[in-house]
Amino acid sequence: MSIHQYQLLSSTEDTRLTSPAMVTLGVGVTTLVLLGCLFHDYLLNYPQDTQFQIESAAVSGLNVSSDLSYLSGTWDITLLVTNPNHKGTVTCNSLQASLYKTYQPWLATNDAPPFFVDRANNTRVNLKFGLVSRYIGHEVADEISQGIATRGTVSFGLMMEVRFTYRTKIWDKWDGQDSGLLELQCHPIQFRFSPNNNTFTANSTICREG
Repeated sequence: MSIHQYQLLSSTEDTRLTSPAMVTLGVGVTTLVLLGCLFHDYLLNYPQDTQFQIESAAVSGLNVSSDLSYLSGTWDITLLVTNPNHKGTVTCNSLQASLYKTYQPWLATNDAPPFFVDRANNTRVNLKFGLVSRYIGHEVADEISQGIATRGTVSFGLMMEVRFTYRTKIWDKWDGQDSGLLELQCHPIQFRFSPNNNTFTANSTICREG
């Protein structure tokens, strides 16, 4: 066998030996690249919590009984609900809100109808609470009465339980959905007396998990 023939044979054998290894290596590299792209896209699109805040609030007809035991009034609250995610939508299947005061939880409750928040968008939800001579006890009634008389202010809190469905989009295709529960507190909501319309109004209040 000549040297030229030996080298040709050796080269052919090496090619046969290395071809499957090269294919396996190529498949492995391609798989890693795809997994890396998926992981990167997942991190970029990992859902952030839906944000809730009280955009505006007002109380009309607020009254503490003369014996400092009963409370009446009507609360009108507007929530601003923001979806910060650019590749996911949020459907709030239920929202139960409860108005409360220190030592007196659940003064009143109300449910909002289901609503939808599109990607990187927001919506507003209106809540209304009414109390007619609701017994709250002397201590809480006196606190409210003193705050109104001395500072012209009174504070309340809002607790919310929100059940939602998050649906995400990866590579321009709907990839799946996930459901969850948010328990939020908006406190304190500081109402200040407005003599122009004889109501108490409040500024924006951020709602936080807890």
